[in-house]
Amino acid sequence: AEWYRDESMLNLEKESVFGGNWLHVGHLGQLSGEGDRYLTGCFLGRPYIVVKSGDTGEIKSFYNVCSHHAMQLLKEDKGSIKNGRIVCPYHGWQYSCDGRLAKATAMKGMEDFKARDYGLKPIHVETLGPLIFLNFSDTPNSSLDEFGSDMFSSVKKRSGPIDDLVFVRRRTYNLDCNWKVFVDNYLDGGYHVPYAHEGLSENMSMESYHNECHRNWSLQYAETESERLGAGAAYGFLYPNFMVNRYGPWMDTNTVVPLGIKKTQIIYDYFLEKPRSEDNEFIEKSLEASHQVQLEDEELCAGVQMGLESGAYDVGRYVPRFEEPMYSFHCRLHEDFSKRLDHMGAE
Repeated sequence: AEWYRDESMLNLEKESVFGGNWLHVGHLGQLSGEGDRYLTGCFLGRPYIVVKSGDTGEIKSFYNVCSHHAMQLLKEDKGSIKNGRIVCPYHGWQYSCDGRLAKATAMKGMEDFKARDYGLKPIHVETLGPLIFLNFSDTPNSSLDEFGSDMFSSVKKRSGPIDDLVFVRRRTYNLDCNWKVFVDNYLDGGYHVPYAHEGLSENMSMESYHNECHRNWSLQYAETESERLGAGAAYGFLYPNFMVNRYGPWMDTNTVVPLGIKKTQIIYDYFLEKPRSEDNEFIEKSLEASHQVQLEDEELCAGVQMGLESGAYDVGRYVPRFEEPMYSFHCRLHEDFSKRLDHMGAE
């Protein structure tokens, strides 16, 4: 229970879990449009910019921090970069889209000042299909492809492609629980579905539900029968905090963002196959069904967090028939915690 309620855990997780693994931050549709485009965000105090060059299509990422006086450079969630320059609103320093310092106001002729030493600090960025990921480590242990491409391949094999889908809508939910409570709920192998999601379970064959676990990812799959869910639903989890759900003509992605030890934001992006992308009645009906499931999960997560805070609970038991994905997640967390603590002890 301490993993879910101790304030010191979030500091440990910032470096051990989120400092060196690939984190989903958006999709290529957010960078569409003419010219140089950008999106911004912040993950546990790490503000970032993702930039797409209008000339080459190349994608780069940097900390959203001016090298002069640490000012936030871009404030909007997304937009266009005027005249190929990112301009600091504080003192007017300017950066090109590749992060180089292009202009430092009132610095001409200064001794021991070299513009090449004051570019924006880069962040590793890679894409899988339409999805954008960052790695805040100076030296990532693996490429994104090595880390997670097998999960995406398994999702596609089970339920359909993830490319060439139309972005439909983004929704965000703020939950009163630790981020791992939400992930645990997702990874319980469908155990809670018949009890907490009546509408969903009516269209899902729980007898067909099965799990597949690997070091960095897991997959849950079940046969389904409805217009929204199609003939099968695949639920892919990429460590530490990303889910991709492919069912019927739909795909939705879930990004789990810790806001505090007991506060979590979930960002849902919904994508749809092109033939259904203008069927507004189907879209609204499907999104309402999805929203109902999220509300039910939100209630579950708040109830679990209350129990974890009560002092009456320390550890429970896994149910092997269902909860192997959750167990795999906990093992991976323990591995990252141990590495970080060993490193801190050696310093």
